[in-house]
Amino acid sequence: MTAVDPVDELSAQLEKLGSLDKYPNCYPDVNPQDIYRAHITSILHEITGVDHTIIYNALQWTLSLDKGDLVLAIPALRVKGKPNELGQQWLEKWPESPLVEKPVINGSFMPFFFKPVPLTQLTIPTARKLGREFGSNKANGLKDPSDPSKGQKRILIEFSSPNIAKPFHAGHLRSTIIGGFLSNLYSIAGWDVVRINYLGDWGKQYGILAVGFERYGSEDALAKDPINHLFEIYVKVNKEIAEEKEETEKLQKEGKTAEAQNIIENSTDEQARKYFKLMVDGDEKVLALWKRFRELSIDRYKETYNRLNIQFDEYSGESQVSEEAMNGAAKSMLEKGIAEESDGALIVDFSKHVQGKAGKALEKPIVRRKDGTALYLTRDISELLNREEKYHFDHMIYVIASQQDLHVKQFFKIVELMGHKEIASKVQHINFGLVLGMSTRKGTVKFLDDILRDVGDYMHEVMKKNQDKYQQVENPDAVADIMGISAVMCQDMAGKRINNYQFDMAVMTSFEGDTGPYLQYAHARLCSITRKANLSEEEISSADLSLLTEVHAVNLVRVLSQWPDVVQNTLRTLEPTTVLTYLFKMTHVLSSSYDHLRIVGSEPGLMKARMALYDTARIVLSNGYPIVGRVHDVPTKASWLKFYEWSKEYGSIYQTEIFGTVHVWISSERVAHDLLSRRAAIYSDRPQIPNLPNNRIKGEYLALTGRNGMFVVPFKETQQLMTANASLHDYPTKERDRFLYLFSTDPSQYREFIEQFTSRTVARLTWGSPHSAQRLRVTTAGLLVTISPAGALPNLISWLMYLPTFLSPWKQEENARHAMEAELLKDNVKYAHDRIDDGTVQPSFIRTFIENAGLPGGKSECIEEVEASYVIGQMAIAGALTIGSPIQSFLLAMLHYPDWQRKLQDEIDRVCDGACPQWEDRENLPMLRAVVKEIIRWRPPVPTGIPHAIEQDDVYNGYFIPAGATIHALEWAMTRDENTYPNADAFNPARWLEPEYPTYKEPLTVYPKLNGFSQFGFGRRTCQGIPLVEQDLYLAMGGLAWAFDIRKKRRKDGSEVQVHWNDYTPLLIAKPVPFEFDAIVRSEEKKGLLRRMWESGKGDDDREQEDKVLRQEFRRNLCGEADDAEKKEIGVDTLIVDDAASDRGSDTSGPTHSATESIFSLGQSDSDVCETEHFSILS
Repeated sequence: MTAVDPVDELSAQLEKLGSLDKYPNCYPDVNPQDIYRAHITSILHEITGVDHTIIYNALQWTLSLDKGDLVLAIPALRVKGKPNELGQQWLEKWPESPLVEKPVINGSFMPFFFKPVPLTQLTIPTARKLGREFGSNKANGLKDPSDPSKGQKRILIEFSSPNIAKPFHAGHLRSTIIGGFLSNLYSIAGWDVVRINYLGDWGKQYGILAVGFERYGSEDALAKDPINHLFEIYVKVNKEIAEEKEETEKLQKEGKTAEAQNIIENSTDEQARKYFKLMVDGDEKVLALWKRFRELSIDRYKETYNRLNIQFDEYSGESQVSEEAMNGAAKSMLEKGIAEESDGALIVDFSKHVQGKAGKALEKPIVRRKDGTALYLTRDISELLNREEKYHFDHMIYVIASQQDLHVKQFFKIVELMGHKEIASKVQHINFGLVLGMSTRKGTVKFLDDILRDVGDYMHEVMKKNQDKYQQVENPDAVADIMGISAVMCQDMAGKRINNYQFDMAVMTSFEGDTGPYLQYAHARLCSITRKANLSEEEISSADLSLLTEVHAVNLVRVLSQWPDVVQNTLRTLEPTTVLTYLFKMTHVLSSSYDHLRIVGSEPGLMKARMALYDTARIVLSNGYPIVGRVHDVPTKASWLKFYEWSKEYGSIYQTEIFGTVHVWISSERVAHDLLSRRAAIYSDRPQIPNLPNNRIKGEYLALTGRNGMFVVPFKETQQLMTANASLHDYPTKERDRFLYLFSTDPSQYREFIEQFTSRTVARLTWGSPHSAQRLRVTTAGLLVTISPAGALPNLISWLMYLPTFLSPWKQEENARHAMEAELLKDNVKYAHDRIDDGTVQPSFIRTFIENAGLPGGKSECIEEVEASYVIGQMAIAGALTIGSPIQSFLLAMLHYPDWQRKLQDEIDRVCDGACPQWEDRENLPMLRAVVKEIIRWRPPVPTGIPHAIEQDDVYNGYFIPAGATIHALEWAMTRDENTYPNADAFNPARWLEPEYPTYKEPLTVYPKLNGFSQFGFGRRTCQGIPLVEQDLYLAMGGLAWAFDIRKKRRKDGSEVQVHWNDYTPLLIAKPVPFEFDAIVRSEEKKGLLRRMWESGKGDDDREQEDKVLRQEFRRNLCGEADDAEKKEIGVDTLIVDDAASDRGSDTSGPTHSATESIFSLGQSDSDVCETEHFSILS
């Protein structure tokens, strides 16, 4: 009997319902409960005759599951009669429904219980299909949901707003958290959100600060900790002002008027007043100091915001409101009779404009002082009118404490009275209560950084109580900090905004009860269940959901189905507690189900169904976190696969926000070209790398340098050097020949020999000698960790970059690496000069530079040698980092696609007549060139692409991209485009060689080639080293195919050792994790050729190494297979960075050597030839 797909069965049932009526805010494709609302509405309309819209809007949530899934208050339908009697009459007419049980009247209410099977078959597939979009409804943010082409609605949210040069204290905490919450809420609802931080950055207090800095300021202290240093000065100077005031009052009481007046005229307060007057008058010197204080303060605030995962689109402030605008607003109020003079000042007497108690309650605020200076009201009015003109917003929210309720009411009413009723109708005040228990013992304000540190420390101690789990945490300090911040946020959001709450560290950091750590634990447990179940996406998607019949499963589905409604309801309440209360409710139901809905040990069908349920719970919990303030789950390993997965959900361009930074992901080559190439003028910058903080401005690494003066001239120099050395001086061929011979001696060390090949080639090309290749490898390996998101932790948690060096192991490691690198580059420049002086210099980039007096053209553009050492050195660094990955991927491909290895060998044998392929043969070897290009497509070396940064706001096809966003051209996704690359996951060089493929180009003597391939970047950031990469890869892959049969290894019992398919290292430049294989020299003739190639390809530095290799071969022949100690003897393990080889259960270790492999005997017979000697193949 054929099984019936439960989803298909449900679809058939829904079709019988006919077309569901459309209602405002009804979106059944994203909200399963809207299907039920529409269905119940249709039934009730037929029974009662009441208008559809009235019924639809009357169907409400229930407080608990025992009260039903939806409930109708019968009086809400406005039908005459007693509610209970009406309900009974309607029940008599109630038809059989495929979705809901027949209701039972409960007094004046009619509750509805959804039938479990259809609800499960609607909710779980919908949630898992929508993924991160489940719960969000972008239609909420459209100007016209029926016509998306009219664009998004724009909302401005002003929040946080600290005072410049003062530490971010606890009083700003609630505004920041609530404002961040609202920003996230409106973002997922599809609005264009502009986050504004309106700073307190103007006034006489800056005069006080400037006077104090002249007396007590320290440039060193300002550089180290600007906020606290300025605050200490501010406190000290204010103390002096208070003391001077006391002295003045004392003298006046004693009748010493002249002395008192003298103190007043020369007082600190008077000096501050005069200083601020200079600021108002535009004095350049005083404004420069004020601007410096402002910028330093903003930089320091950003550190705190990054910790909270909050960002701003605009840092505005009181200083940005011009005197002209404020005078214009005051004049307008006066002319319209809104304001009037009173004792020389300008006031608004609301009792004359607003009738009754409301007018009196608004009082008589001053809008301009006697001396003509404006107050906050005038500034706020002027700034609001400016924002309307600048942003043309649809709505604006001010997140301001309830103590300012009167001020905000006055502000909004004046705007309305001035004739801007439409603007006044678009603004909203979101107020909130106080945080109690935040003062220190001395009664002073406690600063937020201290609070977050204290909570993090407390959280750390809580974690230590469970030592078993604590030992499993990779970085407990960072985890404790994140958990602590989560605890603070959740406690703040737990109650209604307007309520005060008590700051209680013990309660908020508990893993029990409704706390942030409890939610984190719930999510972690779901992720753990997913890992242990080890089910594929296909297996979970094929689950028979009708098996979920247990009460606990049904109740969990009922709660999960409510999530889209929760988001909609939160848009009405604007209360963080709406979301948080739901998340706690859901996790309680979830926790109670674990003992009843076990995964491990359950029957396979039930396991898949339960896993689908738990996966839906994980999606909902994960989607709830970003609203309350949490970073997306970006895996540290193979992150490009997750970003690719999201591209299938969100489209060819989408955004994520990671610790306060907007990341834009592009998965379409067309979109990447449109933005990064055609709009290169604004998309060619580079983002800051937290663990390499000067990468944008210092110019040491051209590929990572920002689009500034440090980029242009070095870029020209690099172009000229590549042109002048276009032949590459036969270095790749010589090093390839050396590599092939070494590979034949011990293929198990393939990674070591590949890295030697790449580093020696670029070292010779850059400096004329391979003598420094080993040092180059060490420093570039460290650099890769420094720049990779999955490498140094500050690259993921950006605020860690601000730790002082003595507290930052990442800074310490990078400083040591950078010092080694600087010494390497300096030594190589000296080496080149020495060789020029003694007449032995070889062709190289550095020689070209020195002999052409600094390049690139004209004395004004010449580069100093110190700078040039880095510009030239970075060419070697880039090559050493990237070229090895595709060669390793080539070996992996040959193991999985042996047919292509044979085809490639046939072409090489036919064209080269038994010789190893040379660069000059390339026109006649199209398949080899196709293999090179297909390897890079199949396994991109930089799968996430090297990120760009955008310099100004941009809109692409209606998609807003903010200035400063990090732009990722996701190479992995682009190479998986089935339209361009059919059967994209397969390794298939034919796609470049046969006309039926979209990628085919003629003539085959030229194509395929790497130039213009998206894997090498876009626009002004396209890699300049393509010729070197292409020649190295062509020679290495061609040589390997010519010399060896690459085969899967077999165990002693004849079974194959499995080789992974796509297990790559997590760093920016991804390499396959180690794998085992056999490499068999294809013939006796090739053995001899390999030896002769070694003879011609080796350099002076290889003489000692040759002795070591030959001694090793002789020892192997005499003593048997080399053991681990012996391998260490020749140093092959010394610089291997990756993890040890996979498939540790293998019965073999290292490749099997064919009988055709030659053993080059030294003719020694000494009994000590097997003794260990300490030397390194890398020396």
